[in-house]
Amino acid sequence: MLLNFDQLFQKYCMNIRGVIHIGAHYGQEYNLYKNHNIKNCLFFEPLPKTLKVLQEKLQNEDVVLVNKALGNDNKKIEMYTLCMLSKKDNN
Repeated sequence: MLLNFDQLFQKYCMNIRGVIHIGAHYGQEYNLYKNHNIKNCLFFEPLPKTLKVLQEKLQNEDVVLVNKALGNDNKKIEMYTLCMLSKKDNN
């Protein structure tokens, strides 16, 4: 179930000063944050190629982009994507 940000924002008269977005992907939600005048945006995106697209998209915006995955433990792990799994299945 996805929550409707606009409805929540209006229903609860939210005064959001910032967003920590984990798994930013291509920043599809950024315009939503911007339209609600949310100034402090921190985006985490672990995949370098995806982060590059995000950097290009938000290059003129006042946001912070971090190339890290977040989790319970401070360690390095191998991250699998759907694309990578598809390639393994085809071999």
